[in-house]
Amino acid sequence: MQNNPILYLVCFILASFLYIISHWQGIVISPDGWAYWQGAVSLAENGRYALFNGETIKHWPPLYSLYLAAWVMIGGSNGLTLTAANGSLVVIQAMVWLFTIQYLFKYEFKQAGIITRLMIVLYICLSVVFFQKAPLAHIMLYIFVPLSLCCFKKLVDSKDNLSLNKAFGLLLVVNTLIMLTHNSGLAFLLTTSAMTYLFVSTNLAKKVIFSMLNIAIPGAVWYGIRNYLGQSGSHPFRPKFDIHQILDKAHEIFHGFGSLLIPDIIIL
Repeated sequence: MQNNPILYLVCFILASFLYIISHWQGIVISPDGWAYWQGAVSLAENGRYALFNGETIKHWPPLYSLYLAAWVMIGGSNGLTLTAANGSLVVIQAMVWLFTIQYLFKYEFKQAGIITRLMIVLYICLSVVFFQKAPLAHIMLYIFVPLSLCCFKKLVDSKDNLSLNKAFGLLLVVNTLIMLTHNSGLAFLLTTSAMTYLFVSTNLAKKVIFSMLNIAIPGAVWYGIRNYLGQSGSHPFRPKFDIHQILDKAHEIFHGFGSLLIPDIIIL
């Protein structure tokens, strides 16, 4: 069990098993997920990122639907294809989180015993599978976010200009993919830019340039694709304070943790 490949194999098998038993009777799709699926089918059949009624999808970037479209072209437009496509992302995400933990906490993970490592794998698989059942772009987003953390760690650890530039290039690529997955990726751009300025060991001018480029390049790609697709709008912003929304979110948090401890499939 000390070999990392074996641990990844355990993670792959466990995440796959949990996903299969939690989707044995099919997959639940939300209104947002249905829109993503319509976009995927439209991309596969006529090359347009649109709903079945022909209206351009304006709320989200196209990367997740583009991924689903590839599956549609292989397996057709059906529930099994959607379940398999989503399941593949869930399993990949579990393995990426395992990689991220090992990469960010190399020494601690190396010192951990077999039982501790297995418990980490179990926690990752349970969290990923049972918190992300529905087909949404966040399943893809949370593949790229931990990879962005790894790229930033590599950037901080770089000792010379060549390794520093390579690490920053990787960070730009991953952050661009984040922006093309979900608009909320902007929060991660701002965070990594601030962290780059504060923690990367280089001269002040390069810190400023890196921080600005980390927002400008992914943002420019995101904006260019929005214009190309004709995405002129997004979700409305509601700054009004509403205690009911806060209580609803609190209920979601408690229900989420409850579902992790006692999954719906066990109740059924």
